[in-house]
Amino acid sequence: MEKQMWDKHNFVKVRNLVLSRLIMFNSRRGGEPARLTVNEWREAITGTWIDPNLIERINDPIEKYLIDNLKLAYQVGKSSRKLVPVLFPKDTLEPISK
Repeated sequence: MEKQMWDKHNFVKVRNLVLSRLIMFNSRRGGEPARLTVNEWREAITGTWIDPNLIERINDPIEKYLIDNLKLAYQVGKSSRKLVPVLFPKDTLEPISK
C-alpha cells in the first residue's frame, strides 16, 4: 500500500468527502456533522451511547448487522436542549481517524 503525504490539499479533499458522506447518510444539514467534537467522536468509537446489555438481547439479524457496522454519536442540536444522533458508516471510520 502506497503511503500518501498529508498536505493541506489532501486533508481538505478527504475532509470534504467524508463530511459529504455523513451529511447524505444522516440526511442532515451540513452544520451538524461538521460541528462534531473530538469527544463526541470518541464516544461513537467506544460505543458509549449503546447499552451492552441491550445488544446481548438483540435477535434480529438486521439489527445486529446495523450495530456491528455503524457507530453512533449524539451532539447538541440547534436549540441546545435536544440531542441529535449522527451515524457513522464503516467506510468513514478510517478517514476520520486519520
